Amino acid sequence: EKRRVLETFQDAAAAEARVLLLSLDGHASGTNLTCASHVFLVHPMLAATCEQQVAYERQAVGRAARLGQRRPVTVWRFITADTAEEGVASQGVAPAI
Repeated sequence: EKRRVLETFQDAAAAEARVLLLSLDGHASGTNLTCASHVFLVHPMLAATCEQQVAYERQAVGRAARLGQRRPVTVWRFITADTAEEGVASQGVAPAI
């Protein structure tokens, strides 16, 4: 099922698959998404270290921003207001991609 969904998403003629939602946990590696031009990080990647978190997020963004990409890739990071996540981001500790 995963393979069929990815193939449909990457097929330029398939208008029904313009949005693909993947979790960083299970899909950050091994997937080529050069047909995507936007990456949305909607939840923080939980990792043992900040360096590991940055590596996971860069790998996820790299699924779209890689050799073969023909368009600019925009990365969007969503942060929930009034949470520890917002506090970390406002202190400049959140990973920069």
